[in-house]
Amino acid sequence: MNKKRLLELIARKEARKTELNTKAMTSEDVNEIRAINTELITLNAEISEFRSMADAISDEQVVPATPPAPVVPPAAPITSPVAPAVPTVPEGRSATPPIPQGQLNVIATYGTGGIVLPNVQQRSALTLDEIVEIKDVTEMRTSLFASPEYRNAYIKRLQKRSLNETEQRALTTAAGSGGDAVPTTTYDKIIAKLRQSSALFPLISDTYIPGNVKLPVANALNAAQWTAEATPVVSGDDTVTGVTLGGYILAKFASISIAAMIMTVDAFETYIVDQIGMQLSIAVESAILTGQGPLAATPQPTGILPGVTWDDTNSTTWAAGADLCYDDLVGQRALLNSVYRPFAKWIINRKMEAMIMKIKSNTGFPIFSQDPQNGFAPKILNVDYVLDEYMPDNTILFGCPNYYYMNFSQAPIIAASTEAGFATSTILYRGMLIADGKPALSEAFTKLTQATA
Repeated sequence: MNKKRLLELIARKEARKTELNTKAMTSEDVNEIRAINTELITLNAEISEFRSMADAISDEQVVPATPPAPVVPPAAPITSPVAPAVPTVPEGRSATPPIPQGQLNVIATYGTGGIVLPNVQQRSALTLDEIVEIKDVTEMRTSLFASPEYRNAYIKRLQKRSLNETEQRALTTAAGSGGDAVPTTTYDKIIAKLRQSSALFPLISDTYIPGNVKLPVANALNAAQWTAEATPVVSGDDTVTGVTLGGYILAKFASISIAAMIMTVDAFETYIVDQIGMQLSIAVESAILTGQGPLAATPQPTGILPGVTWDDTNSTTWAAGADLCYDDLVGQRALLNSVYRPFAKWIINRKMEAMIMKIKSNTGFPIFSQDPQNGFAPKILNVDYVLDEYMPDNTILFGCPNYYYMNFSQAPIIAASTEAGFATSTILYRGMLIADGKPALSEAFTKLTQATA
């Protein structure tokens, strides 16, 4: 396909995007908006893919229908050194829809039990020769990033170590398909580290969609309706809002001893993920609660505390100079509509935890309790709480964290430099990701603070 043909396809898809965006602005049907958003996700991915392909073609160049035959050593084809079979579609990445090089896939969902890929057929690992021969760019890219050869090459390059012929070939193949990206295993470990190191991140609604996105969000106050057969269903008065998320750069630098150059690939991968992933997770956790948004001196996600519209319908106070009491917490809980309560959590810091643990009901029993059926999980008024050090003192949140949306528009990137640490025999590593987040519904959160006067 030549460049002119690619540009024509891009123009048609851009026109379709404009049509869908116009339609979404006027639509009040939840299902229709969701369908539009799904199509926009696919269009954004396809446009990015075609642009990447077009940029790699000169105005006169025509891309061959099939890739040139790979240079194969005279010996048997190179095979993966790992004997057990692994999925072609790796953890956290999917073959459809196509996504730009180095970006995250919206299809994958991430849970504490690992990566979930619905409706994906798995097969044995491909050899590097088989990967190179794949005609579909997206499938080749997906398989390549999951291959042991590419992973070894990527990690060893970060260590500033020399590569063997197979590893060099893996990087060259990646560069030929639009650039190189973090290997699948490293990528998944960084996302897993965010979940392990953060109290709130596992509870929010996280997506992995390339580029800027607008996600439709409906409130939960109107139930489904029973209806007679052949009777039109009235949609009710559901409130549909859109959460528009862009992308802000989050970076962490880590200076690591040059001795890391001699570590094994597995050991170094774990080490670099721990060093960089932990710090990234701290910044993400802070942003969920207190991020100051795009108008801050350094643009960033919008946190729950600054981003929710607080008024007397969802916030209250206890008296200045007085101790927090049982009635204050009961009053705050009463502000949250009961439809949100099954998923609600208290969010407090350790000082507030100590204050709450001292509160007793009128009968003398502490309101703080532990559930023996769930490993003695701590509860307040029989509701789970989250301990988070980024909550300010004298402030308690009670609400649904899943109404906070965060989108990662580009996969984590790791780069290395020996220049900055030349005098200290260290290598400087930079971990970077691009994300944005904000609360979707103010009615899904409540706040209790101490009055100032």
